[in-house]
Amino acid sequence: MMVKQLNKLDKTALFAGFGIFLILAISVLAQSSWLIYSDNSVMNVISLYQDKMDIQIAEWISFFGSPTVATVLSILIILFAIWYQQKYVEAIWSVAFLATTSLVGVLLKLLFARPRPLDKLVPASGFSFPSGHVLATMILIILFWHFMLPYVKKGFWQRTTEFLLIFWVLLVALSRVYLHVHFPSDTIASVCLALGMAAFTKLGLEPIRSERNYKHFFRS
Repeated sequence: MMVKQLNKLDKTALFAGFGIFLILAISVLAQSSWLIYSDNSVMNVISLYQDKMDIQIAEWISFFGSPTVATVLSILIILFAIWYQQKYVEAIWSVAFLATTSLVGVLLKLLFARPRPLDKLVPASGFSFPSGHVLATMILIILFWHFMLPYVKKGFWQRTTEFLLIFWVLLVALSRVYLHVHFPSDTIASVCLALGMAAFTKLGLEPIRSERNYKHFFRS
């Protein structure tokens, strides 16, 4: 079974990520009362702390966490993996991960067609579930974690970088909810979907590695 190729962390990401996403997706389709209550409760609390300055900060965070910015940075990391690291198999995975996850995110928006919150603080078009900003940011963070984090000095600096990466996706998610362009469940779903897709797209790595090793052995 191909799942056996994955390490423990990837298996957890695969099953937990897709599992939680599925629960949220079904709840959105069924318009479950617990989900509506949870989303509205969080948004009502956040609304108590809104002011003009915070809205501007949230807009800037949202801009730098946009799919356009995140995708461009993701592509740069992939190019780094190809030309500098020469990790060709991992680069194939990263392209597949970026492309398929982005496409799945768009298709899911159309499939669920969940309206955005009515009291948006900034203009936002399209549907709400899942969050495209958070999904693109998660793709970027996962690629950075995979290719760039090993170059950070181990110990304090690596742990600090890990914390900052996690903190950034939380900021992007919070900014989208703060601006009332997404429900909290939209952002959680995007995090889970990205984790699941990262593990799922790795399932094809081993056959590629085996093929490369075979050809290398054959040429020798």
